[in-house]
Amino acid sequence: MARAFRERADNLELHFTLTEEDHMAFARWANWENPERRYYRWAAMGLPMLIFVVAVFSRPGALSGDAASGEGLLNPGNGIFLVVSVLAVILTPIWMRFRLGQRVKRHLAANPNAGLIGNFHIELRPEGFLLEGPNGRSEFHRGQYFRPEEGAAHWFLFVDKGAAFLLPKDPFTEEEREDIRLALAHLAGASE
Repeated sequence: MARAFRERADNLELHFTLTEEDHMAFARWANWENPERRYYRWAAMGLPMLIFVVAVFSRPGALSGDAASGEGLLNPGNGIFLVVSVLAVILTPIWMRFRLGQRVKRHLAANPNAGLIGNFHIELRPEGFLLEGPNGRSEFHRGQYFRPEEGAAHWFLFVDKGAAFLLPKDPFTEEEREDIRLALAHLAGASE
């Protein structure tokens, strides 16, 4: 089996396979884990707690109730609101991951010949990169818009306005990953 990483002069040749899991990781990153989406995450997880606070303080006599009668802030109704709100905060990210995974699975099932899954080859050069996949090839020239984003297990390569390429980290050693980071930073530097 050929190595996933080859270096020739200034060129890096990367061979890898993309799976359904890689596309799910991209969907999770783009819609939930992306640092630019942090306000969305805070809003999605904070909404149940906001509903709890509004529900508690909008009840008549919430602050002036008699503790002996079970009214006021400490009552069974507020306890139920609190439990439901905490569960909603915990379940929101789990639900988002599940829904995004379902969306990716439907998209891949509807487009089996789109060339999104299979063996890929990227050649990183000082003047750009070449991507070859199951359904053809794409070429990127240094100076075009290029923004690489690094996730926990992937690099996400955004080119021009609508293209995004996935590059998994698993096939490469830590030293190879550092070479890839430097090559990506070089290409990104010309597009700023």
